[in-house]
Amino acid sequence: MATVLVVLGTLGLGVGCRRTPTRFTWARTPAAGATSTCPDDAVDLTGDRLPSGDHVRCSYDDAAHGQARVTGTVLDAEGALGNPIEGVEVALVPIDAAGRPGGAAATTRSDPQGGFTLRARVGPGRWAVAAGGALSPPWTWDGRGPWSLADVRVRVPAPGE
Repeated sequence: MATVLVVLGTLGLGVGCRRTPTRFTWARTPAAGATSTCPDDAVDLTGDRLPSGDHVRCSYDDAAHGQARVTGTVLDAEGALGNPIEGVEVALVPIDAAGRPGGAAATTRSDPQGGFTLRARVGPGRWAVAAGGALSPPWTWDGRGPWSLADVRVRVPAPGE
C-alpha cells in the first residue's frame, strides 16, 4: 500500500511540473563554420569537463538562437563628437509600439573609455540601448539566429539639461 502511494505521489508531482514551459533549446544542428569567438580546435562535448554555453554554441547552430551581443560607447552630449563617460549603467531594453523602453534584458557599466558590451538571450522585436536617461536609436530584430550589433552610440545629456 505504501509503495502505491509513493508512486502516485511521484506521478502527481511530475504532472504538476509540466505546466511550467521550458526555455531550454536542445542543440541538434551541427554548425557549418564558426564565428570569430569560437576556438580554432574542435570542441569536445563528451570530455571529462562540462562544456560551457559558448562551447555548445560553437558546435551547434541552433544553440545560439536568440543570443544578442551589442557593443558601443556612452558619450556626453556636449560638442560634435562628445566625450566618453565612465561608470554609467547601460541596458539593452525592448521598445514597445509607443516607443517606450521596457525592462532591461541585460545591464552593464561603461568602462573608462565609455565602452560597453551587452549579451542576452532575447526574442524578436524593437530594441535600443538605454544609458543615463537617454536611448540609442532603436533597431528591429526579426528573430532569426543569433545577432550582433556594433558601434552603438548613446549620447547622454549633461546634468541639469
